[in-house]
Amino acid sequence: MDVWAARIAAAAVFYASMLITTDVIAETLALKCSIGGQEVTAPFNIDLTNKTIDLGKGVVLAEVNRQAISWREEGVLRTIDRSTYTVFRRLPDGSFFQIGTCQPLEK
Repeated sequence: MDVWAARIAAAAVFYASMLITTDVIAETLALKCSIGGQEVTAPFNIDLTNKTIDLGKGVVLAEVNRQAISWREEGVLRTIDRSTYTVFRRLPDGSFFQIGTCQPLEK
């Protein structure tokens, strides 16, 4: 039985280390954005792995896919087109209106 207990403990340590490593390798994207003609905002830090976005006012959940990053801010759906880094706001009729642009921060 001691051999089985040792194997189970070793497997538990291995899988726990894999989970910790996954958190460390989270894919992130940092953008500087100008919305509504205002000066560049605080950087938007987007965690693509955990699907959250830090807008400088707090972290909110985001919908992330290859084409866009979307989140709700003050009840309004906002979207960043990942190919152009254009920021859109969804209007009540379901259409989108451009409200700003972003640029990736240099690392």
